[in-house]
Amino acid sequence: MKNVITGLPSTIFNLFKDSLDGLGWLLNTIYDVIKDIPQKIDDLFNLLTTLLSYINPLSDNFFLKIAFVPSPGFLTNYASEQLSNIFESFWIVQIFQDVMDQVKEISLTSPKPEFTIDLPAKWGGTTVKFIDLQFYDDYRDYIHTFIKVVAWFFFLKSLVRRAPNMIYK
Repeated sequence: MKNVITGLPSTIFNLFKDSLDGLGWLLNTIYDVIKDIPQKIDDLFNLLTTLLSYINPLSDNFFLKIAFVPSPGFLTNYASEQLSNIFESFWIVQIFQDVMDQVKEISLTSPKPEFTIDLPAKWGGTTVKFIDLQFYDDYRDYIHTFIKVVAWFFFLKSLVRRAPNMIYK
């Protein structure tokens, strides 16, 4: 019994010590949780703000705007990507586009041709027009357009016939 009585204070001390250690751990855990509460509340408000911006029709983050309105430059980038894919697959398309760009650069307002001859001094030494196209000037744009359309028609017609052989060779 003497051992029990002499060991009683150390047992009680160890019990209080373990209780205090457990209480210290509990208080530290509670402090860590309480310390994180303001950050968690701030994160919650940020989340709610973001969610509300998705359902606000006046916001740039409105979910229907995000779903159906393309971002700036999307269509241009998409079209250029598709064109580059087409040009890689069908090189004849690039040639055709280059030819069409050259045709677009042709000016219909180029000066009308003048056919002149410089007479020698014994016949007056002047410049004389020997073909006058003044009557042609009023219809010039229509005639040039007609000639271009006919030329392109026959070119495209022959191109369609030869395209399979050009692509699959």
